[in-house]
Amino acid sequence: MALRGMYKDSIKSLTLDIIQEYIREMGWTKPEQIIIDLREIYEIVLYPRYECQLITDMDLGDHEDRKVLGKFVGKDRVVLVDKSISPPARDARFTFTLGHEFGHAVLHPGGHRLFRCNNRDIFSARGIDLREIQANIFSENLIMPDWIVLKKFQHSFQLSRPIRYIGPGRYCLCAHGVDRYFKIKSYADLCHAVSGLMVRHFSNISKQSMSYKVQNLGIVVNCTHENYDPVVPRPGNVFESVLV
Repeated sequence: MALRGMYKDSIKSLTLDIIQEYIREMGWTKPEQIIIDLREIYEIVLYPRYECQLITDMDLGDHEDRKVLGKFVGKDRVVLVDKSISPPARDARFTFTLGHEFGHAVLHPGGHRLFRCNNRDIFSARGIDLREIQANIFSENLIMPDWIVLKKFQHSFQLSRPIRYIGPGRYCLCAHGVDRYFKIKSYADLCHAVSGLMVRHFSNISKQSMSYKVQNLGIVVNCTHENYDPVVPRPGNVFESVLV
């Protein structure tokens, strides 16, 4: 598919196909069994399909005074992730870096690209380079597919309706059959609390990333007139590229 033809729905459809093959190969039949692990997805689906190599034990150095965390070398079909954030480190940047680089390997197989972190939100897609926007969309939907997030919420909380934010106060969240109480100050605060109870079902992602998804999918709805920013940035979890 042509580069300019790869819009959001097309990329989501592609990642859905990858996830469905992964689930079939793992033999899972129930949503609660599913654990999204990008390294497993790479071994089971991405390497056989796209024949890209993965290297995670190198120091990728700096570029323009910023640490390079990920790189895709098109001519060699190699995805690299800097060793400083790679396992055994429990750094949530590894997961997004890996998904982002896989996005380039799948969507943009040619050329040489360097990627570095900045302070923007990983899902904002505010970059001006179409390839970077596409890689971010690919990463988001590979790491946290909408339908799996919704299924995990329904299974964890035993709810078929959204959680409502009705203002600051003490909230009881029942997840996995256990009641937990939270002092909630804002809508974003409630989204963050719900996200903290869901992230364990996914491969090393941050609460902030899940919080964005919880807001975006309407898992937690704001029933007040409180103003809020649906994207609450945290430093060091976004990529922009420099072509070299």
